Amino acid sequence: GAWAFEYCTSLRGIVIPNIVKRIENAAFKNCTGMTDVTLGEGLEEIGASAFLWCTALRGIVIPNTVKMIEYAAFCECTGMTDVTLGEGLEEIGAWAFAGCRSLRGIVIPNAVKRIEEVAFSNCTGMTNVILGEGLEEIWEYAFAICESLERICIPPAVKDIHDCAFERCSNLTH
Repeated sequence: GAWAFEYCTSLRGIVIPNIVKRIENAAFKNCTGMTDVTLGEGLEEIGASAFLWCTALRGIVIPNTVKMIEYAAFCECTGMTDVTLGEGLEEIGAWAFAGCRSLRGIVIPNAVKRIEEVAFSNCTGMTNVILGEGLEEIWEYAFAICESLERICIPPAVKDIHDCAFERCSNLTH
């Protein structure tokens, strides 16, 4: 349920069984000692702020069954270096990975149609972004302050890049 383990700062890891369909809002918010999360193959949704401020979390593999990552789900997971998004993902919510300063790169699956506002903003260590061929829209500040990003290839299906989508990407040259 929502806020089920919020502020369990000594919790080190969690395995979500395959039977779980949704991780509710803020379920693991501020579990600052959690380093490892294993998500079951039955998972379909990750709720808003589900892992917000899990600053010790090192990486996450999103199963192919997950269709939606909601608002600020992994926001400010400052220690996270690796994220693997499953091919079934359709929606990346606003602020989903904002402030993940150690994140090195991201591959957006082809089923994602839009990247919402501030989704990857302030991922200052991100050097590599691969956008899926199905992407149609990049919202405001989606990749703002990604200071290490040097190159991005915008797929032909993209119809709209909103204001400030790449603002303060100071090393973006291509």
